[in-house]
Amino acid sequence: VLIIGHLELFGEISFFQIIPHEVFLGKGFIGLILTVSLLFFLFRRFVSPNRELSVPEDYYLLILLFLTVLFGSQMDWARRWYEYGDLSIEDYRSYLSSLLYLRPELSTNLTFSGHSFMLVLHVFFANLFLIFFPFSKIMHSFLALPVNKLRRG
Repeated sequence: VLIIGHLELFGEISFFQIIPHEVFLGKGFIGLILTVSLLFFLFRRFVSPNRELSVPEDYYLLILLFLTVLFGSQMDWARRWYEYGDLSIEDYRSYLSSLLYLRPELSTNLTFSGHSFMLVLHVFFANLFLIFFPFSKIMHSFLALPVNKLRRG
């Protein structure tokens, strides 16, 4: 679900227009649903009888993911509240492509918008999450299937 919201930054996908939107999938409500879900998982770690199995890294990962989703979903609402309707998906696409080519460049449209601080915080926490991810338990879920397939032949 986290990646689906970013797929349209690479190109037009007509299937996602089932829910009409300009830039952000679901007009920020998908991010709100993810935020509430992550809060549930975080609080469940605190009150669960099995919390002895949790290590601090589990909390860090959930908190980083929560902050990434929170600032990502708030970007659309801030965009509408501050009436920055002139921002197009092309502005976001150019910023994402500059990040992928390792030459980060913010366009002036994004820089002078009211929600640019949310974009910067979203990218910052997403980068922290990606840095921390390979050292977490969740990495096992991605490696389990290929390793089992190799082991079984």
